[in-house]
Amino acid sequence: MLNKGVTASTTGAAVDLMNTVSSVSQAITGTVETFSKALGTLNLKASAMYQKAETDTKYDVIVHKQTAKDTASLKLATQKHAIKQELAHSEELQALFVECGKLFD
Repeated sequence: MLNKGVTASTTGAAVDLMNTVSSVSQAITGTVETFSKALGTLNLKASAMYQKAETDTKYDVIVHKQTAKDTASLKLATQKHAIKQELAHSEELQALFVECGKLFD
């Protein structure tokens, strides 16, 4: 009978230990799942931030190119206007301009 009691208490202790280990492993699993979900969310946010930065950079490049084209067009128009005014006041320059134009025809 003494042997049965010792065996029963040992078995009970082993079962209690296994239940404790199981509870701890479930808690660890839950924590790992929480971390995994948090990392997944962070990954999605980081991806979205990267995509937004990439799109913003492309937009900035397009705006910069357009601004550069507009600036160049304005400078060219200003230069053409200045040249036309100079040609309008000087018949010699007009004749020279026509002669130079013939060289490129």
